[in-house]
Amino acid sequence: PKLELLYVNSDKRGAVYDSVSGGRDRRGSYSARLAGRYAAWDYDLEGVYQGGTYRDLDVSAWYVSAMGGYTFKAPWSPRLGLRLEAASGDKSRNDGKLNSYAQMFPQPISLRTDFGITNMVAIQPQLTFKPAPKLTAGLQVAGLWRQSDEDGLYGLGGQVLRGGLEGTAHYVGWRQAAFASYAVSPFVTVTGIVNHTTSGTFLKQTGMADDQTYAGLIVGLRF
Repeated sequence: PKLELLYVNSDKRGAVYDSVSGGRDRRGSYSARLAGRYAAWDYDLEGVYQGGTYRDLDVSAWYVSAMGGYTFKAPWSPRLGLRLEAASGDKSRNDGKLNSYAQMFPQPISLRTDFGITNMVAIQPQLTFKPAPKLTAGLQVAGLWRQSDEDGLYGLGGQVLRGGLEGTAHYVGWRQAAFASYAVSPFVTVTGIVNHTTSGTFLKQTGMADDQTYAGLIVGLRF
């Protein structure tokens, strides 16, 4: 197993959250991560706490992640996994505190890169397999909910996409996705993605909420 401890001190000017207008965001982020393998099992656990100040508000925010899977001894090495993630949103607009988690190193919470993890709970079963040594393919579904109904929905870059007070529901949507990734060389990978999003109650309460299908092609370069 591998244990990682991390501290990050950040100072952002002009940071914007749903419950408050722009201001200076100064935080300390304390992270612990444990990852490893045991026989056919793999696991990756992480927790982050953030404290500091935003304008004249005290910051208290958190993030937790748990990922694990089992790889079967069968043709194509199928792996069945589960990814759980949650990050805090602001509990109240009038308590003198800001609980919205600030994304440190943003990563997509599903195969489509539109939503960030701030004020989000995501549950994602996954199935991956390797039809060939250089080819990895997979299927996954993702259920998405707001963590706090006082806070909004955020993009991967931290921008507010929908205001929290525009709707009352927690349920954001449900996604079904498939991907295939081919290692052209040790330095080049090509990945194709197809993703369908079924809009949930919160999106329907807050404006345009058509179900969407997204397809993308990503070329990854490693130097």
